[in-house]
Amino acid sequence: MTLNQNTKTIRILLVGLLTGLFLLPVGLLAQNESTESGYYNPYQTKTKNTEKPKEKKYKSLPSSVFMTFHAGAVGDYGPKLFFNYKAPVFGLKIGTMKNTGWFLSLMTNFNFKGAFNALKETPVNIEKSSYSYFEGTLGLTGRYCKPVSFHFGAGYFCSTQNVKLSDGVWGHEKSGVKHGPVMTAGFMFHIRSFVLSLEAMCNYNIASMGKGFVFQTDRIGLGAKAGIGFCIPRKKKQVSSNGNSRDFLDGYGKDLRKQVPLSCVNR
Repeated sequence: MTLNQNTKTIRILLVGLLTGLFLLPVGLLAQNESTESGYYNPYQTKTKNTEKPKEKKYKSLPSSVFMTFHAGAVGDYGPKLFFNYKAPVFGLKIGTMKNTGWFLSLMTNFNFKGAFNALKETPVNIEKSSYSYFEGTLGLTGRYCKPVSFHFGAGYFCSTQNVKLSDGVWGHEKSGVKHGPVMTAGFMFHIRSFVLSLEAMCNYNIASMGKGFVFQTDRIGLGAKAGIGFCIPRKKKQVSSNGNSRDFLDGYGKDLRKQVPLSCVNR
């Protein structure tokens, strides 16, 4: 074989090698497009997001509304007995939550006799005595796992020690009034649409404290309550730019242009 024939053969091999290297990525790209989708939209180009979505530490939950009915007991702190029972209390809690939310809670023992009547003189002839309690709290909820939510609230309480006089009038003395801040904390267990809640309460009496603040354990009040209720997700409606709901527009927002098969485009 002559030198010219060897040179010609080498040129043919180089051309074939370069042609193969050029056609290889084109063929791989066409294969990837055919596996991703069997159709081609001539009016819209498809873009791929190569960035990986950031993983959230907790699952995003739908917005919900809840209501619970509570029953519990309140009393005073005692160094020996720890808890000196005073009266049963009842109430309700309403609020909204997603992963975080808010609530409003009201509690009372529904005893209003003498609660709004302050006696001007010290009672002498006492026939009966009773206890009145009122409490209102506003708080936050946190639900980072679906079965359980956490509740923390702060508010105010007021209680009176009432007496019934011989003439049938109910009232209370100034020394029998307690009021001050209250704190609550607890859990709510979610069972589908039903919920069960457990909460603890602590308050502090600031009535007749005077100018100097001195912490006193006999001013502490304690309590606990349990509740049952429901928690229902809100129905979310998508509204278009012209104010119409997507519930009434079938196919609104979708690409309704004719999809052309790749086989027809390549011909």
